[in-house]
Amino acid sequence: MAKNHEYLIVGGGRLAKHLAHYFRLENIDFIQWKRNENILFGETLKRASKILLAIKDDAIESFLDEHFHQKSSDQIFVHFSGALSFNKAEGAHPLMTFSERLYSLNFYRTIPFVLERGRLDFKTLFPELKNPSFKIAPEEKTLYHAWCVIGGNFPVILMQKFQEEMRQNFGLTKETLIPYLKAVFENFFEEENSLTGPFVRRDFQTIKKHDEALKNTDFAEVYAAFVKFFWKREIGVTR
Repeated sequence: MAKNHEYLIVGGGRLAKHLAHYFRLENIDFIQWKRNENILFGETLKRASKILLAIKDDAIESFLDEHFHQKSSDQIFVHFSGALSFNKAEGAHPLMTFSERLYSLNFYRTIPFVLERGRLDFKTLFPELKNPSFKIAPEEKTLYHAWCVIGGNFPVILMQKFQEEMRQNFGLTKETLIPYLKAVFENFFEEENSLTGPFVRRDFQTIKKHDEALKNTDFAEVYAAFVKFFWKREIGVTR
């Protein structure tokens, strides 16, 4: 069977939905396969040149073991894990968070892709796309992805906890807090040093009172850890 499609997107989760939407916006021809469909993957595989594995990290290795032998020599498997590396597939991690909300074409084009040093270039994998791309060593990927998770999830966890505590303890609604949280992130993007409050003022007495107020909460250790990191980084001491 002739390969009449350049791309085959494997999966039906968030990343697969975003890839499919991006390709449609760019007028790129593709087909999609989902495990819950009553279609044999081997038959679908024959119809595309590049097989994009938009599936969970834990499923990539077993999927490759099951289907790699079915591909022809001119077909390429591509995975999108930021933490893992596989000999049987090229890696292209999109440095972006993907929610249920789809993005605009201009936004998709700004998403950086991080590939592995010594492997194929981004333009070889996706010649139709205009995204920036970078390469790192395969052994660096786990640390790189750990920082992606920290940057993409830890602030959300903090904001969720902040909203919960302000609502339960003080009756402040999410809508009331939005201007404050927006200003925090706008200042971060627009100013070189956007920290405010007792950290910047070196107001040790206030920080000590915070420790006391939080000591019986599940965020006491989190606050203490941030304080310890800040002092060590900013003034070279541990308090």
